[in-house]
Amino acid sequence: MRYLIIVFLSLIGYNTSASESVIKGTIQDFDNKTIRLTAISDYFTNTEVILSKTTIKDGKFQLSTTIDGVNQVRLTIEDKSAFLYIEEGKVYNIVLSYDEEWNRSKIYDKELSISFSYPQTDGINQLIKKFNNEYSTFFERNAVLLANKQGEKAVEAFVKKVTLNEVYSTNAYVKTYVAYTCASLKDAAYYSKKELNNLYLNNRAIAYNNREYVYFFNQFYDNMFKRLIIGNKGSEILKLLTLENNTRGAIEIIKSELKNESETFAELFLINGLYQVYFDGVFNQKSALKILNEVSLKGKSSENKNIATNILTKLSFYGKDVQAPNFSLYNQNKNLVELSDYKGKYIYLNFWASWNITSVKQMQIIRVLEERHGDKIAFISINLDDNFEDYKAAVNRFKFNWTTLHYGNDFSVKENYQVKTIPSYIVINPTGFIESNQAIQPDDSGLEMYLHNLTK
Repeated sequence: MRYLIIVFLSLIGYNTSASESVIKGTIQDFDNKTIRLTAISDYFTNTEVILSKTTIKDGKFQLSTTIDGVNQVRLTIEDKSAFLYIEEGKVYNIVLSYDEEWNRSKIYDKELSISFSYPQTDGINQLIKKFNNEYSTFFERNAVLLANKQGEKAVEAFVKKVTLNEVYSTNAYVKTYVAYTCASLKDAAYYSKKELNNLYLNNRAIAYNNREYVYFFNQFYDNMFKRLIIGNKGSEILKLLTLENNTRGAIEIIKSELKNESETFAELFLINGLYQVYFDGVFNQKSALKILNEVSLKGKSSENKNIATNILTKLSFYGKDVQAPNFSLYNQNKNLVELSDYKGKYIYLNFWASWNITSVKQMQIIRVLEERHGDKIAFISINLDDNFEDYKAAVNRFKFNWTTLHYGNDFSVKENYQVKTIPSYIVINPTGFIESNQAIQPDDSGLEMYLHNLTK
């Protein structure tokens, strides 16, 4: 069953020049911190891109970005964030707050609360909030029926109710959001696959920027690409894709198997399928990369090109021949240090922040490891505090006397190493290639032996 995020939001908006969208906000106790506005580049890979960033001054901030249509965006301060939907050419006046007690038990994904100064009931966030509340109420009341495969009538009644509610048709994005949430619900209630395909997929526009559409797509086709290539048509598809380099021929077969007439849709199914089975051993990885590269350059839609590019980026970081991205960052003494300075040694690289209790505790373990293995292994710790002085104070307070660097508010460092959580750990080998991008953490008893074996 898909995970549904319930966003308690409301908004005020009006047209502004061109298609620039503006978020004006206030928040207390975060002065001089960086607030970032990010969005998902595509929901198939969940690649996040930075739209804008600024520094909070006197409890106020303003962010602006140019978008097309509607985007779900995230506002992030340190490890705290809030979501909302924005439309092109509108201004949003918001108030953010942070409840320390509410977030006390959370290590990651701490929540900022968000409210709007002048909420409008027909705004996109209010409509999605209203629908999500209806959905949650329905699901809570019918969870047992759905689990026992007896919820078809209840689902039918709910879908009819929300579909006929004209308020959800006032915004095209919300209408699609509601439709594909209902589609996922029907699929979970074991409706006919043929019926669902005809209603929601075949000859329908691909709603790339609507997460509910993508959730339904992935749920509907769960493991189907794998079943397809090991099934009756598998040998023919594999021959076309791996031996004859005939991607278009394979797509024609996929169209027939999916009972969908769109070549763009079949191409999307193909690249998403390759992404899903890449590490399963059922498809040649070199061929997969070649097909993805082909689509990234010559795909049937700009969205397919973007998704293929993002998949390639994701997969490249998990390969065995990935060059560790170089960086030039300052230490606490304002001396510039580059990753390339350490070529020829194994490197244990970690990302931490002074406000993250877990990472600070593990940094103290790294201090011990560095004392034992520092002659053979370079330990480099990159700090992600917004403020350089906070980083410097933490280094001095805890006596972190190995190579610690401040990221300099350069978010590309995080992006290059695909740092999604703090702390994160990476091992780089003496030739400068990534040995492990999910390295053993300091509090794992196995790390001591791992480090010893690296330099035997």
